Amino acid sequence: MVELTQHKNEHLLRGTRRFQKELNKIFSSEVLVREHPGKEDETLLTIEVDMDLNFNQFLTILEGDILKRSQKNTQRTMLSLMLAFIRLQEENKDDNLDLEELSFYLRETTIHIKRISPKSILIKLFDILRALVEHAPYYTEAGHGMPASIYVPIYRTDYFTNASMEITRMHLANAGDAYFDYWGICIDEEDDGQVYDLKSAKIAPEGFDLIF
Repeated sequence: MVELTQHKNEHLLRGTRRFQKELNKIFSSEVLVREHPGKEDETLLTIEVDMDLNFNQFLTILEGDILKRSQKNTQRTMLSLMLAFIRLQEENKDDNLDLEELSFYLRETTIHIKRISPKSILIKLFDILRALVEHAPYYTEAGHGMPASIYVPIYRTDYFTNASMEITRMHLANAGDAYFDYWGICIDEEDDGQVYDLKSAKIAPEGFDLIF
């Protein structure tokens, strides 16, 4: 089952039914696609993938595809997603389409991947999934349990001032490193969250303020 939703007074993009079917096939899961306006002529999409897997099963599949099988399965998935998006963009030439967020809803865990620059999710998704697998022993052990939510990425507040927050955020994003600096890890739904530092492979100390 694939569902498309939109905000009131918005048009549905052309070619969405084919796009929906392609997503359903790519992820072999129920997929919800949301459409909402961005800046100027932008139309942003949010994709939610509902997978009947627990977190360990999801990691096992990714590990097998990314690390042990010459990456062919995952690369094929990334290419299929990119081509489906390109076809949707071609049918909507007057709209500047981008993927704002891609979320995986597993049985106990939700993984939220946010856009940090134009087409950043489509470009960096393979590397993000690889990092998710490679760092799992560190952020699960350090967080003392299976995460309820993972936020990719988050930003340190001391990077910003009120006047330069958006400029600085985009500078970090365009540098290509923001996805692999800090992630937010919540162990349960009532947890305020912890900061996982990918470069040190450790949970950051308390008092480390970030922006999700």
